[in-house]
Amino acid sequence: MKIGIVGTGMLGEAVGLHLLDVGYEVTVFNRTKEKTENLGKKGAIVVESPKLVAENSDLVITVVKDAGAVYEVIFGDSGIVAGKHEGMCIADMSTINPNSTKEISKKVTTSGIDYLEIPVMGGPNVAIDGKLVMMASGGEEIFEKFKNIFDSIAEQSFYLGDTGTAHSIKLAMNLQIAMLALSLS
Repeated sequence: MKIGIVGTGMLGEAVGLHLLDVGYEVTVFNRTKEKTENLGKKGAIVVESPKLVAENSDLVITVVKDAGAVYEVIFGDSGIVAGKHEGMCIADMSTINPNSTKEISKKVTTSGIDYLEIPVMGGPNVAIDGKLVMMASGGEEIFEKFKNIFDSIAEQSFYLGDTGTAHSIKLAMNLQIAMLALSLS
């Protein structure tokens, strides 16, 4: 199975490096091309657009800064949907608003592409070793189809139900961490 990553900042890069280490073929894109250099040196295929990532991948993982960026890499000029093919899935690992996820998911699935949300707990320091905790929502059969990949990325992965659920739980967990940090300080 071929994997694509759109967004190779700290987390996207660490996930990509781990996937390469465990033997997956990985295609990557980042707007700032320098952020793909380590992945390219390790054997990733570096391409010039999200469309080209999609054309070369069964599973395209997006790891970008916000809902606007997710929307842009999926639907923008040379976006992921322009490279769609049979059996392809987009899995969004970005931390975004659950309502935005629902809107994006609806538009993606209307385009004939499978969609999951897969936010994670843990940062690049654990992602490099495949020790993230992943929350997934969307179609359960789609989650099961890619579960082996998710189990490579995360030491624990949980299917939580309908679209929007995983991002809701992720935001609640982030709030809890923030409140704990605030109370300790």
